[in-house]
Amino acid sequence: MYNIKMRQDFSVFVETPLIKGGLIVCGLNWGAAKGHDVPNETDVPTWHSATFYNGCNRADPEFDPFRGNVAELFLSFGYNLSKNSALDKAIIPTNLFYNKTCGCSKGTFVEANWESAVKRLFNGAESLKASGILITGMSARDYIWRFMVSENRGTPLNWQENTQKTSGLKIGKFKDIPFMITYHYAYLRRQRVKKTLNLMEMHEPMREWLKMVLPDIPVMDTNTKKHRRVDVTTAGQCSMD
Repeated sequence: MYNIKMRQDFSVFVETPLIKGGLIVCGLNWGAAKGHDVPNETDVPTWHSATFYNGCNRADPEFDPFRGNVAELFLSFGYNLSKNSALDKAIIPTNLFYNKTCGCSKGTFVEANWESAVKRLFNGAESLKASGILITGMSARDYIWRFMVSENRGTPLNWQENTQKTSGLKIGKFKDIPFMITYHYAYLRRQRVKKTLNLMEMHEPMREWLKMVLPDIPVMDTNTKKHRRVDVTTAGQCSMD
């Protein structure tokens, strides 16, 4: 278990760090091959790309598997992610930790590190006036719960386990910012093959949540493959300040 040196400032991994009002998509950390951990955030250079889409295209030599998986997931919900599209401009990527480890579970870092990372994420989202936060990694859920209930910082919603096998989703709100916690997409892809999760039970609530936090993004009807008519006035409520 690591007790790491952390950065104080919230970091988003796009070249336009002043973007406001978009959907924050938050992974756990960069990941690393076994034996190649770089646990301290201060030892990992800050990395940025032009937009979220950079790194989604599997034909690109700088393909990022995480972003590629996210793009595939959005497509399953009817969101077509392409370069410089409204959705591309609406997504703000970040991680809970800005380091590299082989695995990122509750036992990877001391509790104080988890608590600091969660606080940094939610305070950063507030400063960006984010429309929502999608957190991909259930390892963080207990620490987020603690943050929500401490000093009445937020209102947990739909947090308890339910009988419809959707325990892979946790939905809440931090002040006026809705957030959702789900499994990491690499895990979801593995379970889709093993069929050990009822992914269909998770699909509809996730799709409805995305429609709520991205109201101005065109959505494709996943049955007819045609775009649902939406008044696209902004890129997911994004603006540059």
